[in-house]
Amino acid sequence: SEKRGGVGIQCFLEVFVSDGRQEKLFRAALDRNMKSLSKFNVVYNVTRTTKKKKSSNNIAPTEEDGAFLTTYIIFPANFEFESWQSSLQKHVLQEGLHLPLHITLIAR
Repeated sequence: SEKRGGVGIQCFLEVFVSDGRQEKLFRAALDRNMKSLSKFNVVYNVTRTTKKKKSSNNIAPTEEDGAFLTTYIIFPANFEFESWQSSLQKHVLQEGLHLPLHITLIAR
């Protein structure tokens, strides 16, 4: 099989955080986890989508009802994915977060 130049595994990591504190803790866990991968040339960025609280009685919804954080990650092709996943889970738990992490892989 021919080697494609540098295109690896694309990964979408989705998590729902219910408030700013959870988001800060999750991002800290993610950053720490990614730092441990610095030698692998892993590229990632986080997109934030908020859920607004439903407004009642025509009052403008100012309060946010949590946010979805979608992290787009590109791993090198021969990446040890399982060990990364369990390490991320460990970092998240160390922050005291019990969040379901939804991970979608798109192998190229």
